[in-house]
Amino acid sequence: MGIGPADEVGQEVQLSSNLLRNVGEFFHGQEWQAPLARDLEINERTMRRWVAGTEIIPRGVWSDLGRKMEMYHQTLAILLGEVKRASGTIAGNVVQTVWEVNSMRSEIFKDHGFPDADYDFDAGRDGFNQPVVNFRAPGHGLQMIDLNGASQIRQKLQSAGDAEGARLFERLINDAQRGLVTTAPLYVDASRAAQMDHGARTDNFYTLQEAKMAWDRLPEDRREIATITSAGRVYERSDIERLHYQRSA
Repeated sequence: MGIGPADEVGQEVQLSSNLLRNVGEFFHGQEWQAPLARDLEINERTMRRWVAGTEIIPRGVWSDLGRKMEMYHQTLAILLGEVKRASGTIAGNVVQTVWEVNSMRSEIFKDHGFPDADYDFDAGRDGFNQPVVNFRAPGHGLQMIDLNGASQIRQKLQSAGDAEGARLFERLINDAQRGLVTTAPLYVDASRAAQMDHGARTDNFYTLQEAKMAWDRLPEDRREIATITSAGRVYERSDIERLHYQRSA
């Protein structure tokens, strides 16, 4: 004897009721029905009928729950990033080490002809196809330094006690020596606030790191058009894909 249309409807209602219960308990614990009804701006009697399976849950309710869960997911991702950064346990392929241009670093850069600016760094090639380290900053054209100059900067940072800065330039020199250009990691200050635009939607993030994490979660077609803006820079897909995490000491 087969399952008739009425049985199928009954099963669908029961599955919907179970899903609603799971979502409600996730947000509000065991006493979830009244607070979830307030979230959805519905009568508690209506909620009880949905839970009992005596009334079909409208599709619009699932849309409202989906938006609520998406907001929760984004907020949780931001808080998780902050907690991991505070504990020093961030791991994974997210964003390169935080790089802040302090006064000591600025003086070293000035010694090599680079103005005081908030730089991004990556490896590249000059017009003679020689390996270089790129200095990138809004309002300044692309600036380069050869590996001899980059080595001098690394040594000065090391002598000044800036182990993090010295390690960064060591990685940049290694990237350049390996011939990385279009695939070279892009070293940025991951703590800057950021904004992601994708289609008709704009999301704000406390840090560039959280924006990159959110970009990773976008569907393929949205990643293609999405951009991330931070401190006057606009990062497109080819840039965003080069942002990698490297734990700081």
